[in-house]
Amino acid sequence: MGPVPGIACLIVLMLVGCGRSGISLLDEEPDAVTRCVGSDGTFATRVLAYDPLHGGGFEPETPSYADPEAALGIPDYVHEEARGAVALGEGGLLELAFEGCRLAPSGDGEPDLRVYEVGPAIERTMIWLRLTTPAALAWGAALGGDSEGWVDVGILAGSTLDVDVDERLGSLDPDEVRFDAVRLIDDPAGAGTGHSSPGADIDAVELLVFDAGT
Repeated sequence: MGPVPGIACLIVLMLVGCGRSGISLLDEEPDAVTRCVGSDGTFATRVLAYDPLHGGGFEPETPSYADPEAALGIPDYVHEEARGAVALGEGGLLELAFEGCRLAPSGDGEPDLRVYEVGPAIERTMIWLRLTTPAALAWGAALGGDSEGWVDVGILAGSTLDVDVDERLGSLDPDEVRFDAVRLIDDPAGAGTGHSSPGADIDAVELLVFDAGT
């Protein structure tokens, strides 16, 4: 008895696509950067910490503004529905991670990171970036990072703002450091928006310059 055509075709299909154009299990996987972009990994993907009482001030009274996952993914704030952004709280803290993508400083004067802060008031936010483990071991002390690799990169003056991380690197080569998370802390000395959504209201955080990695 000769080979069963269906089985033979199945075997060939698994190996070379059975003669059908564009069907092959041997196609190469997309490169790492393509996977990074395709998964929206250029925006924050995971909440590491959220503490609206971090600074001892008011926390959000409106439940939708107290959901830290509202800061994940692409900008999607809807003011009329009071959804799509998280209020840090007066002096509150939010930490977000990027999975699959890392901030890779550009080495020039162009912005590397964008923070989408929304709402009617211009509220100031203090910002830190977390070095990846290899970068923290090699360069953490030189950049003034703490024991967990967090590096202070200054204060944002509110609204949607771009950050040039290279300004914080001094003489270090941007190719030597990578960052995988961001920490935002509301500046309680800035303007406030009342108890409904106290502190800066964060819609999204985006990597403008990046490479793939963990």
